[in-house]
Amino acid sequence: MSVVTESKPARKWAMPDTLVIIFFVAILTSIATWVVPVGMF
Repeated sequence: MSVVTESKPARKWAMPDTLVIIFFVAILTSIATWVVPVGMF
């Protein structure tokens, strides 16, 4: 006996929403203020 399994179609990668990108950039810059020493940039 063989078991037939249905494979789900691979989801294409979609570009995230603009607000999501802005949110992650804001998080990244706030973390960078802790990492980069004061007065370096």
